[in-house]
Amino acid sequence: MRRLIASLFGALVVVAPFAVSQIDVAPVGAVAPTCAQGGTCAVGDTGPGGGTVFFVKPASGGFTASLNIPDTSPMCQMMHMCQNTNLNVTLTSAEVAALPFDYLEVAPVSAEATTAWASSDCGYANYCGANRTAIGTGQANTDAVIAARGNDTITQNASKYADQLVSGGKSDWYLPSIDELQLIYMRYNATPGFGGFQSNYYYQSSTNNCGCARWVRFDQFHDGYITIDTSITAQTRPIRSIVLSSGSTTTTTSTTTTTTSTTTSTTTSTVPPSSTTTTTTPSTTTTVGGGASGSNVTTTSSTTSTTIVKIGSSGATTSTSTSSSTTTSTTVPPAPDAPEAAPGESGAIVDGAARATTLERSDNALIVSGAGIAATVYGESKDGARIDLDADGNLNLTGQDSIVVEAKGYDAGEEIGVWLHSAPVRLGVLTAGPDGAFKGTFPLPDGAEAGDHRLVLQGRNATGQDVVIGIGLTIGNFEGSSGLTRALIVIPVALAVLLGLMIPTTMRRRRKTAELA
Repeated sequence: MRRLIASLFGALVVVAPFAVSQIDVAPVGAVAPTCAQGGTCAVGDTGPGGGTVFFVKPASGGFTASLNIPDTSPMCQMMHMCQNTNLNVTLTSAEVAALPFDYLEVAPVSAEATTAWASSDCGYANYCGANRTAIGTGQANTDAVIAARGNDTITQNASKYADQLVSGGKSDWYLPSIDELQLIYMRYNATPGFGGFQSNYYYQSSTNNCGCARWVRFDQFHDGYITIDTSITAQTRPIRSIVLSSGSTTTTTSTTTTTTSTTTSTTTSTVPPSSTTTTTTPSTTTTVGGGASGSNVTTTSSTTSTTIVKIGSSGATTSTSTSSSTTTSTTVPPAPDAPEAAPGESGAIVDGAARATTLERSDNALIVSGAGIAATVYGESKDGARIDLDADGNLNLTGQDSIVVEAKGYDAGEEIGVWLHSAPVRLGVLTAGPDGAFKGTFPLPDGAEAGDHRLVLQGRNATGQDVVIGIGLTIGNFEGSSGLTRALIVIPVALAVLLGLMIPTTMRRRRKTAELA
């Protein structure tokens, strides 16, 4: 009987086909990169520097953009003497062909600053070498102003601020020429809110005519020549040029396999070899911004699972599984002794000794200076827009907003600890660049108690002194906030100063302005 069964089984093995089937995988087509990735751009796209594209070089011919701005003054309408403003930005076909770039993008609103045009003018007939007006000349103007006023600080010199700006991972920003700035205004006029520009604010170009800087007021358009002086400031928003990357597509391919079938007519059985399956979970690193003083912070690096399957000669299988994980643990250093600073105040400790600082409010931010350090603190929404102060001069942050810290004057390569007191929590550690500057964005830590706090910066300045700066602020929970934590940075300022910054008519009294004909 056993021989009969074996014989029948062997016959089944001979006639039974052994089929191997694989699934065909279709190739994946080409994928075009976005403008931000170096691909083709259109006006309004986000550029590689995180800004907004406002100029696209024509494929052929010249370029023209124009805008008629009606004079809506009630007085001129009553007297029938209104004079409309006509803006025209043009390039000939030869000028277009000579442009060494394909697009222009204006920096994001987070890169905007309030600066003077320069510390002083260069004489009526000199122009500081920056009298160019056309699209494509902003970089040359910027370079000329820096060469003429090389000793200016970045707050004294808009061109130097633009040249030293690092935003969106890019460091090739410059101040726009007057035509470049007027083209940005045209985009803003066509699409309110374009680029995050603020209405009724003066923005400055790199163009200098007759010893005066060329500025443009947004919303209620005004194009004027403004006296150059450190006491006269305006908004500075740099731009950069973009060159279309060679090869506008990225191709992803996969192998196509063919289904095959093989019939085996052998009576000899082959036992497959043992197999091993190893699965490694990608490294998972938890970046901890917060952490109480002296607390442990754990980082998980990887987890690996291995399964070994053994098949014996009798056909029996055995399986062995193992897993391992790697973890590391770090300790947050003790919090520094921070200077006392109530909301709206600031202070510093330099090599263990108290040092006075100055605190100003400008461009919806706190600006603290002292001990060779200049720090700017402001709020930023989740979409990257700077948060305006409210009517009381306060900055209100929701749980989705962040506190942004920009500072300069540190030793190159210095690691600066950023803390939130009273119960010390380290928000993070930033490294100063070769220029001694850094910028960091920090969300409000979970569990921060309502009340007065201090934002604390600890690090060595450019002269090697250990500097601890404290900036007073308030954190509180607000009714009607859907349970979200809100923070309030209180900036007490005199009403006259607030109005002087916010109302354009007051600004105009400080400027010697000559309307364009």
